[in-house]
Formats: sequence, C-alpha cells, structure tokens
Amino acid sequence: MNDMPGVTRREFVRLFAAAATASVVGSKMCFSTVVAQITDSGLPSGFFHIRISDFPALQNNSGSVRLGINRVSSSQPTGGNYPIIINRESSTVFHALDSECTHASCVVGAYIAGASSCPCHGSRYGIDGRRLSGPAPLSLKKFPITFDGADVLSVEIPNLGFTVTSSFVMAGAKSRLMLSFPSTLGAEHEVMFRENLGQSWVAIKFATTPEGTADKAFIPGNDRVLKVYADRATESGFYAVTIKVKAV
Repeated sequence: MNDMPGVTRREFVRLFAAAATASVVGSKMCFSTVVAQITDSGLPSGFFHIRISDFPALQNNSGSVRLGINRVSSSQPTGGNYPIIINRESSTVFHALDSECTHASCVVGAYIAGASSCPCHGSRYGIDGRRLSGPAPLSLKKFPITFDGADVLSVEIPNLGFTVTSSFVMAGAKSRLMLSFPSTLGAEHEVMFRENLGQSWVAIKFATTPEGTADKAFIPGNDRVLKVYADRATESGFYAVTIKVKAV
C-alpha cells in the first residue's frame, strides 16, 4: 500500500476495525474509542483483531495467511484494498505486512517455501518483510502487531477513517440501539458486543429495520451509510461494528 493520501488508503484502513464503539449504561449513551485510538499525530488508528485458531496455517511456525475483504485479480486487489500478510516466525513472534510490492504495486503472496513472492516481476521478501531479491527497492511495509500469548493477534492500522454513531430508537414498546456507519462495497459488516472491558467481543444478531426481526449475522456493504438495530440484553455494555476478513 502506498503512502500517498487518497481514497485507496482511507478505504483500506477502514476495512479492519470500527473507529468508535458505543457504550450504553441504562438509558444513557456515551462513546469510547475502544477499538480505535487517537495517535500523537492526531489521526485515528484502528486495530484489526484475528484469532489464530481461525487460521490453521498460523498455528505452526513459518505459517502465513493473506487476509482481506476483496478478491485479488490479475495481481491487483479488486476495489483497491490491499490485503495484509500475517506471518508466524516462532511461538511468540508474528509479523504483519502490507502485501503491496514496493516495485510495481502488485499483490505479494503469502510466505511459502522461504519467501513471499511477487507474481509480476519476481521480487522476494523474507518472513519479516525484508527484501531478499528482485527489482523491489524496499522491504514490505510492516504494521505494529501484538500477541496476547494465547490466541488473539492485534494489528494496528494507521489513519483509520471509519466512524460509528449510535442512538436509541423505539421499536414498538421497547427501545433498540441504532448503529449508523459508512459501509464498504464488498465487505460483510458484523455487530459486536461485550458487557465490560474485560470481556472479549462477541458477534450478535441484529435487524435492518427498527421493528424487524433481529436475525441478521452480517450485512453486505454498498459504499453507503447503513443502519442496523440491536436488541439490548443487558443494561450496560459496549457495541461495535466490524468487518469480516478472510483469506484471499
């Protein structure tokens, strides 16, 4: 992914995390940047969370996956969103890499047989993104990554441009939480919940109309602002909108 400002970069970074979550206590609403944080530069930074247990390749040393929401066609990402490559070097060391080749911006493959290779001109990169050979002038860009020591990897994605707004709406005799957010074409958006900060996020079902049945597990993005409606099982808790990623 290049460092030039513009739609491509903003769209890429909003793929992987919500920029804000809604915190509900009783009938009061407040907001918390739990999924995203503000950096020293004043720009929001998002966090992409994955579970190692969801990707068998990452359960072994030298394992690698390439993750994104869009297909890759003819060595380019459809929609302009570059995937990220997650490599496991050892039991506790992981690397998160931008898949954009530093030579001609083709999409680099996952780490296999000692290298991530560019299909266009043959540049090769090591498990940590270091340039090994070929016409590429630089190593792959790295993203900060942390491991909880058990199952969850968190990747920091800078310059996040994805915000979520929330409000209460009446659905018959009860109120629901409405979450409004800019969607991404080709993405599958989920609603996550946790009752307190010490708990893990859990996907919950939701409705797409104020009085509709809350039976939707995800909603496809269309590059427009979408609204979803969640029932409240507890008097307090945190809600977030995220985007599903998959191996590409």
